[in-house]
Amino acid sequence: MHRVRWLAASFLLLIVAELWLLVRLGSWLGIGGVLALVLVSAVGGAWLAKRQGVRVVRSWQRALSEGRAPDEGLTSGVLVLAGAVLLLTPGLISDVLGLVLLFPPSRRLVAHALETHLSGHGIGVHRTVVLRVLPRTHAPSQGRIIDVDGRSLDEPSGPDRHSGAPSTP
Repeated sequence: MHRVRWLAASFLLLIVAELWLLVRLGSWLGIGGVLALVLVSAVGGAWLAKRQGVRVVRSWQRALSEGRAPDEGLTSGVLVLAGAVLLLTPGLISDVLGLVLLFPPSRRLVAHALETHLSGHGIGVHRTVVLRVLPRTHAPSQGRIIDVDGRSLDEPSGPDRHSGAPSTP
């Protein structure tokens, strides 16, 4: 419940800061200038969010077709979505935050910090790796798909880990 209150207070603080900034800019640029700025940021944000979202998905597809783990995980995809929502939200502070999440270098930093924070709270961030094994001989050309589910060496071994029977999560 504490987190919900913190989140609600942060959201209200953001709204107040956005309104304060828009009023300040309105006195400097005029109402037309502020409306144009908000409109341009929303349209530009939608374009950038679509472009980055497509780029992340293509990166995942390319990595999986090459039989390797994607460079950008699910966290990055979620951050692109959050950046898009922030850019479509009227206000300049949310636009800046949205741009930070859509710009790949800063998004990687945020994703790493978020994954580190979540793992520190016992929430694991996992990647599933799909490898395609191609035969080296003149055997049938269809490869096998092997779904690899790894575990950390720090993870304690359970009794079913060595029994040969598949374990269920």
